[in-house]
Amino acid sequence: MVDASLRPLMYGYLRLDLIEGDVAEWDAKVVEFAEAAGFDLATVFHESDTGSVVPAEFMSMIRELRRSRASAVAIPEGHLRGMATPQICLLDLLHTRALTTVWEMAA
Repeated sequence: MVDASLRPLMYGYLRLDLIEGDVAEWDAKVVEFAEAAGFDLATVFHESDTGSVVPAEFMSMIRELRRSRASAVAIPEGHLRGMATPQICLLDLLHTRALTTVWEMAA
């Protein structure tokens, strides 16, 4: 049996404009996804400002990923698309600034 305290951390990222239903239900989906993938979920960042060049919560997540040295983030499919910054640039920021792997969740 694996000691749960030794599992790596994963963070989550949700765009509030793309989810239907209760935010807590989506948070629970991210927790479930992280646990199934063998991670402990640290927190989920909720983005409401998708019009800025680099959304505020996205940058907060990068800072937290760097601080905690976590290397994984769970993002529902499509949650990095349609913002002011192209998805490929956001993925590059996660990779180069935080050395993070994105785990895409089914939406």
